[in-house]
Amino acid sequence: METRLVSLLVRAGLPRPATQHAVTVGGTTYRLDLAYPAERVGVEFDSYLHHGSRSKFVRDLARRNALTSAGWTVLHATAPEVRQSAGELCDAVRSALERAA
Repeated sequence: METRLVSLLVRAGLPRPATQHAVTVGGTTYRLDLAYPAERVGVEFDSYLHHGSRSKFVRDLARRNALTSAGWTVLHATAPEVRQSAGELCDAVRSALERAA
C-alpha cells in the first residue's frame, strides 16, 4: 500500500517522498513510512491490523507527540483513503508542504 501511496502522490504532481525515513528524537529513532525531510512532513500508512491493540495505540500516540515536538507534521493515510479519497489526501500533503516552505 505504501508503494501505491507513493505513486498517487507523484501522479498528483507532488515530489517523490523518501521511504522508511529515520528520524531521531531524544535518542529514540522513529521510522516514517514516507517523508519529505527538508519540510519535516511525514505520511504514515495506518491499518487497524497493525495498530489495533491498546499498547500499540498508546505507543503510536507517544511517537506522534515526539515527532510533533521535533517539528514534524505527520499525516495519516488508511486503505480506504488511498482507494477512495486519494485527491483529498494529496491535497493535505500539498498543503502541509506549502506551509512548511
